[in-house]
Amino acid sequence: MSATISLCMICRNEERTIFRCLHHVADFVDEIIIVDTGSTDRTVERARRFTDRIFDIPWTDDFSAARNVSLAQARGEWILILDADEVVYAAELAALETLVRGGGVTGVVLDRHEFEVNYDRLAFDDDIPWPRIETRVEPKLRLVRNTGSLRFVGRVHESLDSARPADMDVRTHLKFAHYRDRNTKQGKHDYYMSLEEDALVSEPRNSNAHYNALEAYVMRGWRDHFNHAARLVSYIEPRFVRQFDALRGRLDELGWHGESGVIAALVAKNS
Repeated sequence: MSATISLCMICRNEERTIFRCLHHVADFVDEIIIVDTGSTDRTVERARRFTDRIFDIPWTDDFSAARNVSLAQARGEWILILDADEVVYAAELAALETLVRGGGVTGVVLDRHEFEVNYDRLAFDDDIPWPRIETRVEPKLRLVRNTGSLRFVGRVHESLDSARPADMDVRTHLKFAHYRDRNTKQGKHDYYMSLEEDALVSEPRNSNAHYNALEAYVMRGWRDHFNHAARLVSYIEPRFVRQFDALRGRLDELGWHGESGVIAALVAKNS
């Protein structure tokens, strides 16, 4: 491959998943950068089978801060961003290689398909064939040209969108898998929710976190929490207007017409 690629990853206590992720991409990337935020298991030991570029930092409840440490270490012309519980399979890697070689784009969005896995039933290095079930699908910007000035923003639901390239290539037919641990998902969800609630006040322009907080309250049926949170939202990033409008539609379906009106006014104000 003519262009060089750096894999940038942050992780903590991912001994069950990290080998699987790195094994799939090891021949695709030119360097692997791991930022570990305090693992107490064998995560680092397993990562060392693939790289010695491992950096230990304290966890500060800020996903962007950790990811920006990894970006600062990247020496490749391109950056691939993955989490330890994600897998990109061979067909997609071949397609990405073609894109990188061809030039003309500075970023690639892929569809992330989410699956639940019971890791207690898997060996650390067991591969997982693509499951035959419908899943939640979410587009993610995961391959970007390294400009030297890329930065993540947002303590939670962090994104590179402040530096999103205008000529980004959206490839929705390319996919990768996110294998969530069925046994730990509730604890992670509660932790994310606590950060989302903080973001309602501390990050008034983090529309991604605000949307996820509101959506979580709807899923749990917490109308009081929803109404309190909605009153704190005054701004929607343009790229999130459509998602907030879809949320308004779901609120109407649930009979939350007052809440739907609040979101409708918010959408109209920011459209």
